[in-house]
Amino acid sequence: MKGCGSQPGCTPGMVVGDTLRVVGIGCEARSIRLRGLTPGNFRPFGQVLMEPAGAGGADIETGRFWADVLPIHHDAPTAGIIRYHPRPLVIQRMERHPGSGQTFVSLSPGGALVAVAPDRDDEPDIAGLQFFLAGPGEGFRLAPGTWHASPFPLEGGTLRFLVIMKPGTIGEGTEWHRLRIPLGVEPGNSGVGTSGP
Repeated sequence: MKGCGSQPGCTPGMVVGDTLRVVGIGCEARSIRLRGLTPGNFRPFGQVLMEPAGAGGADIETGRFWADVLPIHHDAPTAGIIRYHPRPLVIQRMERHPGSGQTFVSLSPGGALVAVAPDRDDEPDIAGLQFFLAGPGEGFRLAPGTWHASPFPLEGGTLRFLVIMKPGTIGEGTEWHRLRIPLGVEPGNSGVGTSGP
């Protein structure tokens, strides 16, 4: 990842296995290991969009094509572009979309920090909060109802995603939860003192 000076939210060099310190006002810091965006790691929250391993796909004149690498369960999905601006690594609220999954495909040259949490009594379970590193060109699908924060750009620039979802997901199809204590995220030591899966 390239350098970015003192821009808000800029954390070049963050790699899978690094420890992130999650700090809330008046709370003890917690260390969480930054995970790779792999099908096994991300399974509790959704699916990873990736080229299938091994042979297969259709031979086309200029390459190979794989169909149905990520099922979209809507009769007429909509696609849009979302742009996230650089900002400090602070989670103040999380959102979910009970009626629709959301597929994100990175259109940016930089990485993104993706924060997700399981549900507990219709609120995000912060004890189960996980962080994933999504690299340039990587994609993932959040399962319907998955609590998530807006992805954070990691190199100080804007971050753009192609988003595929059911029409009406943004707006009426969104539930928000403001955290009682905002969570600050700080890079910690590489792979030392981690907790969580």
